[in-house]
Amino acid sequence: MRLHGARWFTGKSQTTFSAKMKRRLHMHDSVDQLDNRQTVGARHAVPCVRPRSSEQQQTFRNAIQIEHRRAETGHGMPSPNRALVRRFLSRRALLAACALTAVAPLAEASSQQQPLSWSSGEPIPLARSELAAAVVDRSIYVCGGFGGGRRVDRFDTATVTWTQVADLPVGVHHLGVTALDDILYVAGGYGVDDHIAVDHLWAYDPDDDSWSARASLPEPTGAFGLVALGGALYAAGGAYEHLGGPASGDLFRYDPRVDRWEVLAPMPTPREHLAVVALAGEIFTVGGRANGDEGDQFAAAVEAYDPAADAWSPRAPLPVPRGGLTGVAANDSIVVLGGERGSTAFADANRYVLATDAWGELPPMTTARHGLASAFLDGTVYAITGSRLAGGIDNTPAVEILQIDAKATPTT
Repeated sequence: MRLHGARWFTGKSQTTFSAKMKRRLHMHDSVDQLDNRQTVGARHAVPCVRPRSSEQQQTFRNAIQIEHRRAETGHGMPSPNRALVRRFLSRRALLAACALTAVAPLAEASSQQQPLSWSSGEPIPLARSELAAAVVDRSIYVCGGFGGGRRVDRFDTATVTWTQVADLPVGVHHLGVTALDDILYVAGGYGVDDHIAVDHLWAYDPDDDSWSARASLPEPTGAFGLVALGGALYAAGGAYEHLGGPASGDLFRYDPRVDRWEVLAPMPTPREHLAVVALAGEIFTVGGRANGDEGDQFAAAVEAYDPAADAWSPRAPLPVPRGGLTGVAANDSIVVLGGERGSTAFADANRYVLATDAWGELPPMTTARHGLASAFLDGTVYAITGSRLAGGIDNTPAVEILQIDAKATPTT
């Protein structure tokens, strides 16, 4: 029997060794340490002593051999060795358990330290761009877009499958999509044929797989953001008239209880092709451009709206200025993905932490793209389809997923 690396364990009771035993084992310091350890509370750590030298290990080998011989002849071992060795032998199973228990936290810590990385999800059946998505009852609904028209697809995160559902009443791209009380809402956008802005608001009931018309937007708008907050819908920014038309700073609120829109305080920096996210009782507008102007005053702008005060305030600027991006709320942070600026399509993923008003980097997506859709569910960010060609259409069916710790501080 080998005892290299053996330990003696004590639980609630105090283990005491005689002075003679301490001298025999040459373990004065270790055993004194063990004598003085007391366990506090019902759940306690298990202190241990390890033989430090080959001489100490040999002492235990000899003691165990004696114990076995005397056990076979029916004679006891009238010395402190007997109690000590029997205690050691009876704790062999505990020793193994303790080793496993010690390794588990290390494995967990190692797992937590693993770098974040994107992985491939189930590709969308029909690639498109300039679309939008929202989550209803743990499924992701993807609507419209260049190459999509009236099409709506549902991704079931439980079965990891795509299913086509009832088409939109009209085909649009650059539309706004959100969900409230298990109803999917689609607003505005540009017609797929003439690229003229529309003012429609449609509500989709997943139980009936059907669409119904609601009160129209105050102005026909496309390339804007639509979010739900506090039982209402908010439409922010965008462009009027047609694709690439005059940028808007308008903010509209829709109350589904009375089927009515109202006009609120305008966004200080009018923008289109921006990301709009609701987080912690506020509405954030991130990046974008205005009438083709991709300057930092638009592409890096971040502004927050407080519904209680009907007022806007600036926030930390986007570190990678761009438009054509998408954004989602990820618990206590905002994650923005992709985008375009000039001839560049971005794979960048940036994360804004509300508590620190600071941006940081997440790993870039594998596929650079703009006009993509995004969703967040169960700690997972989904980047869905989009165009790989800045300023044009080269749609990819790629879906990428990123598991994130939403409470982590971003790397700056």
